[in-house]
Amino acid sequence: EYTSLILEAKLIKKYLPPYNKIWKDGKSYLYIKITNEEYPKVYPVRETETKDALFSIGPFQSMKMVNSILSTLRKITPFCSQKKLSKKPCFYSKLKLCEPCPNQIENITNTKLKKLLKKKYLKNIKTLVELLKGNTEKLEKILIKKIQSLSKKNNFEEAIIYREKLKRLEQLRRINFLDYETIGLEEKYKKLKEFFYKYFGLKKLERIECYDISNWGD
Repeated sequence: EYTSLILEAKLIKKYLPPYNKIWKDGKSYLYIKITNEEYPKVYPVRETETKDALFSIGPFQSMKMVNSILSTLRKITPFCSQKKLSKKPCFYSKLKLCEPCPNQIENITNTKLKKLLKKKYLKNIKTLVELLKGNTEKLEKILIKKIQSLSKKNNFEEAIIYREKLKRLEQLRRINFLDYETIGLEEKYKKLKEFFYKYFGLKKLERIECYDISNWGD
């Protein structure tokens, strides 16, 4: 499901099908952007904001779908969504979903440790890029080898951490990224049909037309 979604987004971006109106959301298409800076950040943007990106993927149907993807990916490889650096760790770092947090890294005085944590963060971003490209098999192999290696050393506590990441990766593949907005419209349409059937005595309803009368005069 996830790989199909990423592939579909790539093909739509490449061929720009003129009748694919469902992918329009507001003023422009929705993308996931990884910024091109010292500590790359990750967040949803409109198509017009992807020009200076380190990496971007889309278009996607809705903000709920994008947030669902990012929420799942964050549990596999942590990343930061805070646009500006500050002296305090970001919200997600408290949940260990931004680890190491760029805010924490910048405030470390130990040069060697700072360099090490920065390298770790950039590695997380590199993994994220691969996942957003749909390359999940490579990470799966790495996680399995890591679990096996840690288990042989009887380091089961750390092995469990990687096992959970593997479970999240499997969940990512199976998760059904439904277009919640479209589903919501369909449910409203059904309720509206029931209303017309009940109160207007209609036996059949094929189309509902709406008109904006806000600019009509007396």
